[in-house]
Amino acid sequence: DNYRYLADLLVPGSIGSGLALRSLARRGPGGLAAAFLLAAIVAGIMTLDTARWYARFGWIDAQGRPVRKPLDDPALAWLETHPEVHRVLGGYWDVYRLSFLTGGRVQGVPYPIDPDRFPEWSRPPSGGPPDVLLSRPSPEAWPFRESALRSGGRVLHQARGITIVSWPS
Repeated sequence: DNYRYLADLLVPGSIGSGLALRSLARRGPGGLAAAFLLAAIVAGIMTLDTARWYARFGWIDAQGRPVRKPLDDPALAWLETHPEVHRVLGGYWDVYRLSFLTGGRVQGVPYPIDPDRFPEWSRPPSGGPPDVLLSRPSPEAWPFRESALRSGGRVLHQARGITIVSWPS
């Protein structure tokens, strides 16, 4: 939810910029041209900054084209070999990422302590518990992992920082 801190800056900044450009544009043809030029300059700077940011992450090449990288995700590889798994409980970013990477075949259910931004993905009409728990070595994951193991769940897979545990029915 880090965006909530930016809202304090983005909303007044956007409104203030819009009001300033509108005031400038109302000063006649020269003001309109200046407002248009300033808006184009800001848009260009923001576009260049975003492109540099994407390039630092390796998401685009020097010409600005998207870079396709092979996925090396042990959780995704495990899910691809286990089509019987349809619901995964885990951390917010993990479960929604896996939901989208599997084309919706797997429903991601975030931990109850995380926001549920996509309830249509995480709560099917029939309800029911998740099939497995995707656990990373993090403080929020340990209680869920320990609860699953104490209730009869078992470790199904471990690889590079993830543990997949069966969720007891």
